[in-house]
Amino acid sequence: MKYQKEKSAVVEIAKKVMPAVVSIAVSKNAETLEKELAGGRHLFPFWHTRKFKVPEEEIDRRGMVKVGGGSGFIADSSGIIVTNKHVIADSDAEYAVIASDGASANAEILARDPVNDVAILKVNFG
Repeated sequence: MKYQKEKSAVVEIAKKVMPAVVSIAVSKNAETLEKELAGGRHLFPFWHTRKFKVPEEEIDRRGMVKVGGGSGFIADSSGIIVTNKHVIADSDAEYAVIASDGASANAEILARDPVNDVAILKVNFG
């Protein structure tokens, strides 16, 4: 019975905090991404025989392509989001935060702490 009570407590806590959990979508300009991939030829010598092209169906109307993602949580009702620094490490990428209710907004990076792998974002879900 003790296990069942502990399990129930964990489920209840998860239900309470889940609305604060957000997804973070990472996007880059398709042309920039292609140039970066082409520039990595020294890492993989056979790349000189290939032309890297992002598939058209992966590029959105702004010329951006999703390249990654992560998670974070809402730390403050003013739109402060806490995530890991490695999630938002690319200074050439754009970051969008998607809330549990489906609302999304572009994120402004306020701080990156590479030692503790923590980052602070600001969003305005409007």
